[in-house]
Amino acid sequence: MRGRLYARVYTVHVSQELLERYRHDPAKFISQLVTQDETWIHYFDPESRQQSVQWKHDLEQGKTITGDYYASLLVKLRDAIKDKGRGKLRNGVLLLHDNAPSHSSRVAVASAKQCGFELLLHPSYSPDLAPSDFYLFPKLKENIRGQVFGSDDDVMTAVDTWLHDQDRVFYEHGLKQLEKRWQNDLMFTLIM
Repeated sequence: MRGRLYARVYTVHVSQELLERYRHDPAKFISQLVTQDETWIHYFDPESRQQSVQWKHDLEQGKTITGDYYASLLVKLRDAIKDKGRGKLRNGVLLLHDNAPSHSSRVAVASAKQCGFELLLHPSYSPDLAPSDFYLFPKLKENIRGQVFGSDDDVMTAVDTWLHDQDRVFYEHGLKQLEKRWQNDLMFTLIM
């Protein structure tokens, strides 16, 4: 019971803080915001229930996303921002990611700080507050659903192509949805 109460209080605190920061200067907040996450993309994601029944698969033993691995992704993210972000590092980067164990590990937190990122708080068990989970990944997967890929390279090419084909407005739209989600999270938490 005490743990649940603490989680609710923390969620209210985080949502209030992020809403205040966003509302102070929405354009600046969005321009500084960066989000990073990972998702599974399969060689074949069935379009229909019938295709799903026909799909047979064996999951290959792969890498686990660890704190060390995620820390290396943060360095790559910083390098990509440096190459493409034109002054974004100088203006400050607000990093919003969920609190998966690999994201909140000591080595990942240290890497984020070393990269110069300010880590934004994220309440536990709140995937509805991560733009990649509620906006980007569902749209990506909807677009590639039904396609059959022959290799990892084919999957990566399809994903990269789709991501590059989206314009700035597409990404801003997903980030701007955060305000409403923080408000909803705040209201829902207060009602409970």
